[in-house]
Amino acid sequence: MPLYARPASPAASALTYQSLKELKEAMLKPPWLLKPETLWQAYRRLLPDKVKADPARLLTDLIVLVRFAIGTGTELAPFAVQVRQAFNLWLGREKRAGRDYTAEQRAWLKAMRDEIAANAHLALADIGEVFAGRGGLYAAQRAFGDRLAPMLEDLIRALVA
Repeated sequence: MPLYARPASPAASALTYQSLKELKEAMLKPPWLLKPETLWQAYRRLLPDKVKADPARLLTDLIVLVRFAIGTGTELAPFAVQVRQAFNLWLGREKRAGRDYTAEQRAWLKAMRDEIAANAHLALADIGEVFAGRGGLYAAQRAFGDRLAPMLEDLIRALVA
């Protein structure tokens, strides 16, 4: 059963790029025949004050569209824009909690943010492959130490939830 068709539960909160692909494919099939871009434009005509920008036409923009449609989102702006805003808020909370990040760590965090914005998720196990050019999981662990796993989990929750 696709993730979007399951009842809400803690396990269902693991949104993946694959689940977004499945949702988009389901939307495009009869009887719906719904293109995300068409829905976005319909909202622009109906509620112009709530649509802040055109979608970047990324699969992750479906997240924003669904949240808006079910009433948990307040505006339509590309997912990447919302992730950047949530990232800045998260950094502020981290600083207030006494966790300052070095320039190297901030570079990692921004790369992680961008990966999450593009794919709605980033697993610890994926860091080696996704960031191979940066030294992969070894370099990330060197930068964050034991804090890497809990920090990544908290970051994903803050940016995608």
